[in-house]
Amino acid sequence: MLEESLAKYQKALASTESPKERQILRGMIEDLNRQKEKMQQSQGGSQDEQKKVRQKYEEFITKSTKLIFDHYSRQTFSQGKSVTFERVGHETTVWNYGTFISFCKHFGILQKGKFSRDEAIHMFKRVNHKEMDFKDFQKVL
Repeated sequence: MLEESLAKYQKALASTESPKERQILRGMIEDLNRQKEKMQQSQGGSQDEQKKVRQKYEEFITKSTKLIFDHYSRQTFSQGKSVTFERVGHETTVWNYGTFISFCKHFGILQKGKFSRDEAIHMFKRVNHKEMDFKDFQKVL
């Protein structure tokens, strides 16, 4: 498509006699050539470079979702009969139904006619019946 536009402008340049129009067309042709070069450079990266970029992107997504998961997991936890440090540590690394529903509401996932509370609970139960850890959260996403 870019090559087609470039060819059209070059054809127009060849048939135009007005100096102002020729100057405008030359500027447009130069811009298109620059865009073409940028596209070729971005597509011409080695596979190793593309793998590195993809890996960095995936690491960024994982870190970001982990931060979100940790934030919500630390919001509330059920104390139960006996509160121990181990229990508190465990409770702050998992989600229950309520935490998952809260997350869905805050991020606009639960919408009338699109994704219901029952569907969210079904998704939760599909990965784990009582608690959801970070790996389960990634599966749901």
